[in-house]
Amino acid sequence: MIPTDAENDAPPALDLPFEGTELATYVAAKLCHDFISPSGAIVSGLDLMKDPSAQDMRDDALALIEQSANKMVALVHFARVAFGAATSSERFTARELRDLVVGMTAGGRASLDWRIEEQEFSKPQARALTNLAYLTVGALPLGGNAVIQSRVAQGALFLEGFAEGARARLKPEAVVGLTPAEVRAWLMEKGATVEAPQTIEGQTLLRVNDGSANWLIFFYGCDAAGRCQDIQFAANIVADGLSLDRINAWNREQRFVKAYLQSNVDGTPSAVLQFDVLLLAGLGVDQLNDPTVVWLELLARFIEGLIAPTNETTAPAPVTLPTN
Repeated sequence: MIPTDAENDAPPALDLPFEGTELATYVAAKLCHDFISPSGAIVSGLDLMKDPSAQDMRDDALALIEQSANKMVALVHFARVAFGAATSSERFTARELRDLVVGMTAGGRASLDWRIEEQEFSKPQARALTNLAYLTVGALPLGGNAVIQSRVAQGALFLEGFAEGARARLKPEAVVGLTPAEVRAWLMEKGATVEAPQTIEGQTLLRVNDGSANWLIFFYGCDAAGRCQDIQFAANIVADGLSLDRINAWNREQRFVKAYLQSNVDGTPSAVLQFDVLLLAGLGVDQLNDPTVVWLELLARFIEGLIAPTNETTAPAPVTLPTN
């Protein structure tokens, strides 16, 4: 969703799953990957033309150089719009953007069904549209139909891409985050008992029992498809003798799992433990291995070291997260 007003051409800062420098590194790596093939083909064509024993292939060499040079030009033009810096005055027509995408994806198995009406787009809008179209075509490795369309609703421009074909899927590096169902299936494979995902007052969560304690996983930054960009492990532990001094001592010594002291409805003290995990693009559910090990280890250490052996962990239902 992109504002249509010209004064809103500069988009707000995005909460990306990586730092700006890291994003720039990914873009630079992609450009190098895309440029190396046609540039290498041009060099190969020139070598053929200089080879006295390959003069019968001169026409083939010229065709290879021409085709590769055209591909290089298409790549540069596409990259300028898809990844270049925005200017407030630069505008693009729908036809211009379509030609950029066609030049970038020509020769592939998928066909492009461009349903964008002729209109002008600002640089941020053009950047979003070209990247969306490129990802949609790339989601059809075995061929199919990539539909690109737009609509305006409530003062905002909606850009939509639909990949229709056999085994349509996004490349792993384009997929950000995990769904609650994926996390649940992964935990159950590891032997945990996990209830079906629940949404309470707009907050999606999983209730987990690992055989020794009950805890929760909260999901944040979820998109319309239910794919979430970060999660939070949490547990509510009820015990006599909990004090603010003990909680502060724990927080001074631990970097990852933080504890908060709260009072339950009946006046008994409890400790809320939290561990935030940012999910990265392209790593899938296996990226939870190390964070889960850290969580279980520190949860057990908290229970064993700060609470008397006679106390127990309660079911996670009464967890109340701090607002700050």
